Amino acid sequence: TEAIVTAGANAWSDITLETYAQAVGLLTPKAFQGTGPVWFMSAQHYWTRAVPLILASGGVTAGEIEGQRRQMLLGFPVEFTQVLPSATAADQIAAVIGNLRAGVAFGDRRQLTIKSSPDFALDRDVTAMLGTRRFDVQVHGAGQGDDPEVIAAVKTAA
Repeated sequence: TEAIVTAGANAWSDITLETYAQAVGLLTPKAFQGTGPVWFMSAQHYWTRAVPLILASGGVTAGEIEGQRRQMLLGFPVEFTQVLPSATAADQIAAVIGNLRAGVAFGDRRQLTIKSSPDFALDRDVTAMLGTRRFDVQVHGAGQGDDPEVIAAVKTAA
């Protein structure tokens, strides 16, 4: 099963605080270990959808309105990523919450290799250097198959 909560309709305006809370509810205890989960979304999504919901919920202090607060949603920090959508649309992942340390593996596919050539620009006494390295990222905790759900998403309806 996928760890995705779909909003009631096909726009960001249909995402509610309850929708975000349902995504948090899909996370297993493993997601709360260590640094815990973090929200990932575009700055546009945070400022045009999440912040109005937060402000509408009441209890906002003058310090928060003046900007003396860290970007948070439901008690979890928000990190901006422009890889996620910056405008509303149907059938799109709008926000992701998860503990990437628990749900993503980073591996070396090949160590750093360096080559040099003293023949490049010989008349200027220049040596060319080329360094390459291969790596891979594997998401294994997105709630697919039997993997524990340490990453969940909020999506608009199709």
